[in-house]
Amino acid sequence: MEITEEWKLERVIDLFPETVRLFHDVGFTDLESPVMRHAAKLVSIKEAAGLMGADVEHLVLRLNQCIQVD
Repeated sequence: MEITEEWKLERVIDLFPETVRLFHDVGFTDLESPVMRHAAKLVSIKEAAGLMGADVEHLVLRLNQCIQVD
């Protein structure tokens, strides 16, 4: 399974909880809040990266490395 930019943050975190730290490291610190975790159901990686000023391609690459997708 490979993460894509269209995945919702909630799906990534539910399937791969180890990605929470990576999200935190790139500036998504609010994901540790239960309220923001709930909002993660609605936001894609692409949308979140845009909001945070992060490079979406680099973020997706790092997420897939985190879950060790070849």
